[in-house]
Amino acid sequence: HVFKAPNYDEIVDAPVEMGHLTIRNFTVGDATYALVIDRRDPKFPLQSTEDLLRRIIRHQVGMFGGAPFTHYEVHLHEGVGWGLEHLTSQTDAVPMRLIRDNGPGVFDSLFAHEFFHLWNVKRLRPKALGPFDYQAPCRTKHLWFSEGVTDYYADLTCRRTGLWNDRKWWESWGGEVNRLQGTRIRFDEPITTTSWLAFDRGYAAQIFGRGLDYYNKGKILGLLLDLVIREETGGARSLDDVMRALYAKYAYPKPGFDDDALVGEMSAAAGVDLKEFFRRYVEGTSELPYADVLAFVGVETRGVREPNPALAERLATAEGLEVVDGRFVFRDASVFGESEGLKDGDVLTKVEGVEAHTSEGRALGDLFAAVGGDHVYEIVVKRGVAEVPLTITLPLAGRRTFRRDAKASDDAKAAYDAWLADPYTEKVPPGETKDTLGLE
Repeated sequence: HVFKAPNYDEIVDAPVEMGHLTIRNFTVGDATYALVIDRRDPKFPLQSTEDLLRRIIRHQVGMFGGAPFTHYEVHLHEGVGWGLEHLTSQTDAVPMRLIRDNGPGVFDSLFAHEFFHLWNVKRLRPKALGPFDYQAPCRTKHLWFSEGVTDYYADLTCRRTGLWNDRKWWESWGGEVNRLQGTRIRFDEPITTTSWLAFDRGYAAQIFGRGLDYYNKGKILGLLLDLVIREETGGARSLDDVMRALYAKYAYPKPGFDDDALVGEMSAAAGVDLKEFFRRYVEGTSELPYADVLAFVGVETRGVREPNPALAERLATAEGLEVVDGRFVFRDASVFGESEGLKDGDVLTKVEGVEAHTSEGRALGDLFAAVGGDHVYEIVVKRGVAEVPLTITLPLAGRRTFRRDAKASDDAKAAYDAWLADPYTEKVPPGETKDTLGLE
């Protein structure tokens, strides 16, 4: 056989499989597909895996209005659980036993993530991500979009197609948000900086926690931006429209997008300028506006109070706190949770009888942690010339829960249903199984 590629990028991107393989060939719409297992495995659930892939494929191909290929392959190997996208295939290394014992649904979001990369990353990408300069670092501010928003659509695909129910959807989102909220560095490092430094830090930084995780925060930003666009347009447009518009303008072989393209295209879709949103939440480190945004679809989110150990991190960078003449001043008392009478402008003088000051560089969180206790404290504040004793209850690590509001308006319920509805799958014919090779 002779294999040809139009350029070096494509030939080094193409995986090569050799050995005793099991291959299931099938069709979806106008394209052919192959599920390739790296062994002869008569116990592998080929049919249920094909069925799951078919649901993912139909939805995502339908969203973009067609497949950018005529043939696509899913290569499965034994591994710890990771995937890699290619121009016309994906390679996934997963514990095969889990699929045999529990079905392919244990990796549904992984398969959906790598498939969505066909559009977002392999074709729609920042300029630095192709064609590559193999002699210089490949840095971009937009990995939060390329990977994180892809992850948002992976889970959204699972929810829209019914692979996930509402409970699993919100359990997953609770985990994502609480993972972000449990990191102090979210106050110090914008996600664009995390993206830019990824080349220097290496992929292990995403695993071992050196810096933010652009998959994690980018995924959350994808959800928030989707709902912001839907709310601003009364549901007429969404992030789906942005993805299609970006793809039409910048998909390979066209040049990739510039730094201003994302905010520009999202603003155009929303009909309002989203530069302030990007300044605060993408290029800045402000706390993400979960409650305000999710209210549009009738979802409540609340902070969860936890034991003391996370307090120092939470208060060390808390917005609404200022140091004046060595004393802690509450500029926005609401940041510090429920209290009996705490007001803006109060000056903290004592915590559980201990003087509250910044000597020796002590942070407010260190002070609270030092006096022990749970999350309810007796404090004294100076208000004018008066010394006022108060009880204060503090939110600590910032963990959040999510649930649908039973009292949500009909409009909010309709917006929720429209957000998670599946308008795409039926646009793509389901196809059929062709044959199975390698088991004889």
